[in-house]
Amino acid sequence: MADKISILIVDDEPHIRVTIQEFLSEIDQFNVIDAVPNGKQAIESCKRRVPDLILMDVNMPVMGGLDATRMIHTMFPRVVILMLSTETDMEIIRTAISGGARDYVSKPIRGNLLVDKILSLFNRPDTTTSSQQPGKARRDRRLIAFFGIRAGMGTTTIACNLGSILAQKHSARILMIDADSTYADLSHYLGRRREPTIVDLLRQGDPSKADVIGNYIMQTKAGVDLLPGSPIGQIESLDESKVMEIARSIAGNYDRVILDFPGLGSALRLEILKQVETLFLVISNEVVAVRLARILIEILKRRDFPMKTLKVVYNLIAPLFAGVESDQVEDILTHPLFAMVAGNPEVVTTSYLQQIPFSHTPPTSVGKSIEQLADRLAENLRG
Repeated sequence: MADKISILIVDDEPHIRVTIQEFLSEIDQFNVIDAVPNGKQAIESCKRRVPDLILMDVNMPVMGGLDATRMIHTMFPRVVILMLSTETDMEIIRTAISGGARDYVSKPIRGNLLVDKILSLFNRPDTTTSSQQPGKARRDRRLIAFFGIRAGMGTTTIACNLGSILAQKHSARILMIDADSTYADLSHYLGRRREPTIVDLLRQGDPSKADVIGNYIMQTKAGVDLLPGSPIGQIESLDESKVMEIARSIAGNYDRVILDFPGLGSALRLEILKQVETLFLVISNEVVAVRLARILIEILKRRDFPMKTLKVVYNLIAPLFAGVESDQVEDILTHPLFAMVAGNPEVVTTSYLQQIPFSHTPPTSVGKSIEQLADRLAENLRG
């Protein structure tokens, strides 16, 4: 059996230190050797005993996580440093990674995601569960995933209309899975029933059986099938590894399965998304969105993500005079744009309120641009 992974916890909040320590101490593969409240004490702890892994908070008194990370990486370069940060601290995360951190985990911390992240960093199998590690499964050419660099990117609008066009124009069998546990906009857009939902399916003993999944799928007036998300007002966390199992299990019945996720959000989701053949990252032409996308792409490359699967969709939401010019975006991102979508808030809002994709209404500039995206994707639909 491999040696246990020795862990140092660095966080100024006593309850967080205690909670993480107690949780990780229950895992046979881990050995929490110390827990300290700031970066200075973390350095002192490393001098006494060098850990395999440091869980490092960012904002702490005396010495913060960024300075401590830089110093520890110089003094003890073999130590793996995993930052604890909020999802919106992308610039801080970039600085931390440049200073020697390997990756990050978003706060509030979910225990199972933290365990999976640590094990993946050390290439250890997950012996805490009998299920397959999500990052180890091969890619499935039928799976397409969408996520936005942040909220308000028009991700669900693009995903919904893309699926509808593939179904109507290209006669493709399309299943759309609403994997956004917070808003479930895709389900609203497609006029879903209240029940049953993906939440109900996940409560089943074995939700990955195709015959069971079929009982939760509904047909829609947009021409696609839908596995609905959480009811409006019922925010319930989804086990996204189980969602992916469902997608893989039912994929044989469809030409494509399209999953609508919220933002990247967690390191585990990154491992899960390695299973899809096409991953659409939707960004806008707003300066902050382009900056966040650049940082994310840098992180993906550091995590050996299969970049050929990443397709960046550039949604022209901001007024042209206020946004980043399209000919500058690829240089900033160091990654090609796959498609551009013409912004039209009035058309999008009306379509959402009427619960029918605007691809079913008279032609508009935004509809035509998504149709071009669908046509391009359909070139390899049956390949």
